[in-house]
Amino acid sequence: LRRLRGCEVQSSELDEILQEQAATKGMRPRGPWELLTDRSVRWQLITVMVISSAMQLCGNDSIYFYASYVFKEAGVSADKIQYITIGTGTCEFTACILCNLLIERKGRRFMLMGGYILMTIWAVVFTIALSFEHYTSWMPYLSMACIFTYILSFGMDQVCLKPFFIYYAGVTGILPTELFDQRSRPAAYMIAGSMMWLNLFIMGMIFPFIMSELSEFCFVPFGAVCLLSALFVGLFLPETKGKSLSAITSEFHKLNFKGQDEKCLSQTTTQYQLGEPTSREPALKMEDASGKLQYWRLYLLSMVLGIGGSFQYGIQVSVIASPAVHVQSFVNHTWLWRYGAPVDDSSNQLIWSFIVAVLSLGAVAGAVHSGSIPVTYGRKKALLFNNVVAIVAAILMVFSRMAKSFEMILLGRFLYGYNVGLGLSVHLMYLGESSPKKLRGFMTLTGSIFIGFGKVIGQIIGIKEIMGTEDMWPYLLAVSGIPAILQLVTLLFFPESPRYLYIDKGDTEGSIKALQWLWQEDDLKLELDDMKKERESTQGEKAKTVKDVLCSRCVRWQLLTLIIPCAGVQFCGINALYFYAFDIFRESGVPENQMHYLAIGLGATELFTVTLCSFLIDRAGRKKLMGYGYLLMGITMCVLTVMLSIKDLNPWIPYVNIGLIFCVICIYGLGPSGVSMALPADLFLQAWRPSAYVISGTVNWISMFLVAMLFGYFVDALGQFCFLIFVAYSICSAAFLLYFVPETKGKTMVEIMEDFNKLNYKNRGADTERTDIDLATKF
Repeated sequence: LRRLRGCEVQSSELDEILQEQAATKGMRPRGPWELLTDRSVRWQLITVMVISSAMQLCGNDSIYFYASYVFKEAGVSADKIQYITIGTGTCEFTACILCNLLIERKGRRFMLMGGYILMTIWAVVFTIALSFEHYTSWMPYLSMACIFTYILSFGMDQVCLKPFFIYYAGVTGILPTELFDQRSRPAAYMIAGSMMWLNLFIMGMIFPFIMSELSEFCFVPFGAVCLLSALFVGLFLPETKGKSLSAITSEFHKLNFKGQDEKCLSQTTTQYQLGEPTSREPALKMEDASGKLQYWRLYLLSMVLGIGGSFQYGIQVSVIASPAVHVQSFVNHTWLWRYGAPVDDSSNQLIWSFIVAVLSLGAVAGAVHSGSIPVTYGRKKALLFNNVVAIVAAILMVFSRMAKSFEMILLGRFLYGYNVGLGLSVHLMYLGESSPKKLRGFMTLTGSIFIGFGKVIGQIIGIKEIMGTEDMWPYLLAVSGIPAILQLVTLLFFPESPRYLYIDKGDTEGSIKALQWLWQEDDLKLELDDMKKERESTQGEKAKTVKDVLCSRCVRWQLLTLIIPCAGVQFCGINALYFYAFDIFRESGVPENQMHYLAIGLGATELFTVTLCSFLIDRAGRKKLMGYGYLLMGITMCVLTVMLSIKDLNPWIPYVNIGLIFCVICIYGLGPSGVSMALPADLFLQAWRPSAYVISGTVNWISMFLVAMLFGYFVDALGQFCFLIFVAYSICSAAFLLYFVPETKGKTMVEIMEDFNKLNYKNRGADTERTDIDLATKF
């Protein structure tokens, strides 16, 4: 330090280094995964990731990549672009030098926030200048000035990071140094550098498409990134200038442990500085995170159940769109071969519509049997039988063209529907009964993840480069046979549902063995006590019928919760949105041959958000995610209806509509899509559950059939105002969930039943409170 500073070192700095040395003595450097799962550095990591990503997503480096194109759009002649490009680099270099002189006076937070705000302003001005450059002669010069000021602002705000990005290692700069201790710093640099270069790659790939598609509005996305970054810095990032690591850590601990009291927060901060576990709660959470790895067999079971269960639903919904032309042509040729005359267009369309919609009828039949087959033969045998149905359907599809029979396609689709209807219900039933209470929401939500995954896979394999051709369409329709074979083979190695063995069959020993094998855990007392209470509460009772569920007062509110927001999720308008999306893309100038790739993008968005929901559901809870999700969907679709009504007033409105479509899909994936799969598993005791799934599946598939058959008529009659029907459903479902439905997160089945009894016996609250669990169930 003396050699570097040229003077004596202050004792306070040495004390800080010694303190950090003592805190990390004997500890190995931390890995990236440890940082990602450690609550005590959550906001430090978020800060570094946001700032690193925003650095590239603001579009600055993309301007250098495509300088000629950008300046040409700004009205600069081709022979002068190379000189102006040199000027932009000089501007940024000058700004960085200037900011190195200012950073210790003004601070990191002020420089970052001020720079991002200026970049937002100049992005708006640049957009206006580009829009009016043909009307005023001096507008091109204003556009060019905006680019220079945008880069100057970038140099001003990125001084916390920018000078250090020149290192060949590709790591970020001063913020990771100030926010992390010695053990965590290398991993923090790795994460920040990875985020930066990944986002640079993404921007390098999509920037020319943004320029060509959005034209003069190309800087609007970058302005939005800058504005959001400024808000993040202003709201969440504390100032780090002149502070020691322990002082910065104390500031961030107020965010990392926001809900804790002052005493706990003080203890947490002290322990973190000494290198000890950061309070009992984070230590327990770290233990819990590592403990969850013991459930690897349960995770494997969720994959096996998903690939032959809800994955089949997703792939059957999406895969049928691609071969539509080929199947209709096959129907026409078959009709001509049989009767010597081509089928008329209306009959051909009717046959095709029935091929599409018969999946729902088959699913209703499967859902009806999901209340009897799993009870009689068990969850595992029901799925094994279900896979045989899917394999038979796949064989019918493969040989349909050879047999010149479109009736085989109809029968195959019906059998696929049966497979989906039975498999989806039993999949969720099986998984919910095999999962521990703390993982029940996450595990049952994997059903929605596999639905989204199935949709994406169906869209991908349906493109003409893979299986969407005239020769391959029978094999495309038969592709569901592959996951059925996979599940048929792999499910044999897994045990039956532990709750089914314990409660339905009375096989305590078999249930314990199944739990020990799935959970890798010997201490099962709490789970066995919970199952024992549930078995005692239904002692001597047979499995309830559908009529019992519909007529019994003790499950009235559970039934309403099952039907209105969960089983009726088809009425939220998500499938209508997929239908309308192509018209909106078409109005935005998207070529017809690229529509299929955009559909893949929509499916991937839903898959990503449902996956994110699986990590949020056991933290935020079912009620909040689904209730506020429906509310936001209703509001967003209201805005979409308005924008569709005025789409011809301005050329940029269709792009807003595209953004709104993606917003609705994101909200749907984060809330209603995922939670509608997880919530039914929480609502009913073992005796009621199979019949409840029958009702849920039947309502779900009938509503899907109705939407598929009637939506076209609604569009013809109401146009864009057809969304108002879905808005009404979404708002009503949100109100129902937020005002009436109790939270089920982290509760046992018996505790959830007691919460619902307060609604089921609302006018007899005092009596209900005095009754024990058995009596309440008997009522």
